[in-house]
Amino acid sequence: MTRFHGGHRKTSLGILIALVLSQVPALAAGDNLGFEPQYWDQAMDGSIRVDGDTLEGTEIDLRDSLGLEEKDRIPSGRIWIHWLKRNYLSYTAYHSQRHGEEVLASSLVFNDQAFAAGEEVQSRVETDLKSLVYGYDFLAHRLVRIGFRLGANRLGFDAKLDSVSSPAAASSSETITFPVAGLGITFEPIPLLRFIGEINGVSGSLHGNEGTFYDARIQAEVYWWRFFGIITGYRRLKTDVDLESFGTANVTQKGPYAGFVFRF
Repeated sequence: MTRFHGGHRKTSLGILIALVLSQVPALAAGDNLGFEPQYWDQAMDGSIRVDGDTLEGTEIDLRDSLGLEEKDRIPSGRIWIHWLKRNYLSYTAYHSQRHGEEVLASSLVFNDQAFAAGEEVQSRVETDLKSLVYGYDFLAHRLVRIGFRLGANRLGFDAKLDSVSSPAAASSSETITFPVAGLGITFEPIPLLRFIGEINGVSGSLHGNEGTFYDARIQAEVYWWRFFGIITGYRRLKTDVDLESFGTANVTQKGPYAGFVFRF
């Protein structure tokens, strides 16, 4: 009788383990459509030069010359779709806006408008990025997936300078669309934990315009159940362009982010 109860307990335990293990693929199955609302603690530094129709602009340090805020805590987001195990499509977007006020240490020219040394200048700088990227995982194992990324980015820039002590004012706005390519890697040791690393970008010259851009991120995802989890990561964007219709921009935007992930 004792032997029967012992065997019964072992059989029950085996059935329970089998049931638990049978749910592991189900936890990872909710991976066809995802939405990631994020909050990005973004720091920005660098310089710009805005040329006009007649005058070449002055290179301006965004923080030292204009007194722009270093940090901008902004909402951002990502929507993605996976299909046929190896295919991936994602759309990301963010919009950043900073203000500054500074007494100019030296004179400068911004889009054909001259500002004299000693003038107090109020400034506003906005950046906007929308990205649509397709990926294909040429390595698609249970633990690791590696693939290439191809897509297009639409980068927008808008800036305005106003003198407090004179009528001088100037503004400039530019939007460019360009292709990007890169790599992505996903490591999923268990269905409730996932690590992602991605980078895409472009570098080259075309019709007198030169530029280098890249967007890189690392991200950790922890799931409470297969449809919902939290994410945390670090993102870095580098923009270094020389455009005939605009001028130059050498700007880095980077910082940690956190948010949620809903997947179905």
